[in-house]
Amino acid sequence: MLALEAYLSNNGLVANIKNFGAVGDGIVDDTLAIQSAIDSIPMSGGLVFLPVGIYKISAPLILKSNLSFVGASRFGAHIRNAANSTTFSATVSPGGSRYIHIADLYIEDTVAVRTAGHGVHFNGTGDAVIAQIERVVVNGHMDGIRLELPFVSSVKDVRVSSCKNDGFSVYGACTSTVFQTTYAQGCGRHGYFFDGKQTYCTLINSASDQNCGDGYHLAKHVDGAVCSSFSFISPGAESNLGRAIYIQEGIGNTILSPRFVGTNKIDLSGGASNQVIGGFDGLILSGSLYNDPVQRNSNAGAETTLSQFILPANILKKDGDTLRITFAGTFNASTAQKQIKLYFGSAVVLDTGVLTSSNKVWRAQMDIVRLSATSQEAIGQIVINDTAYPATTFRGSPVENLTEAVLIASTGFGAAYADVIQRQFLVECVLT
Repeated sequence: MLALEAYLSNNGLVANIKNFGAVGDGIVDDTLAIQSAIDSIPMSGGLVFLPVGIYKISAPLILKSNLSFVGASRFGAHIRNAANSTTFSATVSPGGSRYIHIADLYIEDTVAVRTAGHGVHFNGTGDAVIAQIERVVVNGHMDGIRLELPFVSSVKDVRVSSCKNDGFSVYGACTSTVFQTTYAQGCGRHGYFFDGKQTYCTLINSASDQNCGDGYHLAKHVDGAVCSSFSFISPGAESNLGRAIYIQEGIGNTILSPRFVGTNKIDLSGGASNQVIGGFDGLILSGSLYNDPVQRNSNAGAETTLSQFILPANILKKDGDTLRITFAGTFNASTAQKQIKLYFGSAVVLDTGVLTSSNKVWRAQMDIVRLSATSQEAIGQIVINDTAYPATTFRGSPVENLTEAVLIASTGFGAAYADVIQRQFLVECVLT
C-alpha cells in the first residue's frame, strides 16, 4: 500500500480494477477488466489498483507510459497467469511505454509446460525504458524479470523463483540500473543474466541460490561488447550448479564483500581492471583477477608505482596453486639507468637491478606458488628483446602471506620521465 498512499497524497488518478468488472476469485477470467482499467489511464499518467484477490488472466497485460500498477500487498494482490505468454508487457516506441512502475504484487505461473512468456517483460527497443519494480514476487515463467534497454531503472525487494530460464535478465544497451535486495532461486539457467551491453549497473545485497547455471552471469555480447563498471555490493550465492559469479572479459567491474555457500567460485575470464575486495575463507577465484592495459610511465628520478592490486586472503586453496603476475612494456631510447620491481606486500619478489637498456621491449612474469597454508615461493623472470635473464626465486614466509589480503604492486625507476613505460599488468589464478 505504500505506493498507493504516496500516489493518493499527490492527488493522482486511480483506476480500481473492481470498478471495471474484475472479480478476483481465481476462477473468472479478469483479463479484459484489468486491461480496461489500464486503458482508462491517460498518457499523462495515473495508477491502476488491485485490491486483495486472485486475478486470473489469459493474455498479457499491456502497460503504458506514466503508469503505476499497484496491488494491495505483494501476497494479497495475486495475478495468476493461465496463458503461455507474458504476464506484464510493455514495448517502448518513441512516445510509447517509457516510464512504468509496478509494485506490491504476486505473479504466478500456472502453465504446466511453458514455452514462452516472462513474468515482467519491458522492451525498450524503440526507446529506452525507465522502469521501477518493487515488492514483487514472481513464480515460474521463462524469465522472471526481463528488461531490454533499461535506463536509470530499479528493481528492489523482488523475488523470483522456478523460472525456466533466468531469474533476472537484461538485454541490450543499459546504464545506471540498480538491483537491490533481489533474490533468484531455483531457475533453469542463471539467477542473473546480462548479455554484455550493460554498463554502470549496481547489485546491492542480491542473492542467487540453487539455480542450474551461474549465480550471476555477465556475458560477452556477440558483437564483442562486454559488461563494464558493475558494482556488486555484498552479493550472495548458494548451491548454484555453475559458478557464483562469471564475468566474461568485463572491464572495471568490482565485487565487494561477496558471501557464498556451496558455490564459491568467481571466474573473471580476461577483461581489464576487474577486482574483488574482501570476501571469505572459502572464496575461489579463477582466470584473470586483474588486468590493467593502460600505459603507465615512471616519473623522473624516483621509484614510481605503475600498477597495484589487492589480493584477497586465502585465494590459493591447495599446495601448488599459483598466482601468475605478468607485466610488460618498453624502455625509452635513453641509456640512463632504469629499474623494475615487483612487490608482494613489503617483500620485493622481482628486481631487475639497474639496467641501461634503451629502446627495448621488456616482459616480466612472476609465479607465486603456495607451499603450505601459510607460506609460498615466488619464481620470476624478465625477458628483454627476446633475451631471457636468469630466473630469480624468493623463498620463505614474509610478514604478508596468503592467509591475509596482500598488496601486489609493480614499480619503475628512471632518470627521466617515461624512461620505463608499462603497457600491461595482469594477475591470474592458475589452480591445480
